[in-house]
Amino acid sequence: MTVPMTPEQRKAIAYQLGDAKPATDALLGSLAESVANVRDHEHPKWEDLFCMNLSSYMGERMAPVLRRLLDIEVERDALRARVAELEALKPAPVQTCRTCGAGYDYGQPCSVCEFKKRMAAAIAAPVEKDTPAGESTPQAITVESYPDELSMLRGLLGVIRAVAKHGDMEEVRRLLAEHASDEQAAYAEVTS
Repeated sequence: MTVPMTPEQRKAIAYQLGDAKPATDALLGSLAESVANVRDHEHPKWEDLFCMNLSSYMGERMAPVLRRLLDIEVERDALRARVAELEALKPAPVQTCRTCGAGYDYGQPCSVCEFKKRMAAAIAAPVEKDTPAGESTPQAITVESYPDELSMLRGLLGVIRAVAKHGDMEEVRRLLAEHASDEQAAYAEVTS
């Protein structure tokens, strides 16, 4: 790999190029064709006017080629600097979930999405009421107003702790409103 030019070298070359515009693709194609012609034609033993003519033609058109090369090197260096800047970034401690929009701690799963998954699994899970043959089951004490009320509240509390820890009270309010709506729906299921 070649050593990059210094800013002073670039400035000097840009000054020497004056107001030359960057080479077009057509000019590059024409110069490539000239290079092939110089290389591939039969070279006479005496003065090679064909090569001298093509070399002169190419030399007269080098300012746009050098301008294009200089511009590309400047762009390359800017892109390298941007890549280095992006690689040095550290992720924010609180991320925004792309699924639900809630805040969560970097490196951890979104607690709102996890809560919703657990709720969906709890609602979909069958409740076994059968007892083994011949055994009697003591009457269970009902402490929940609807199935899985306690696990739903535990999940909500975990989510609120994570969100409130980062001071996002709007998100806490939104979660509480969503819980109230879910709870009303659960009560409605029980009473219907």
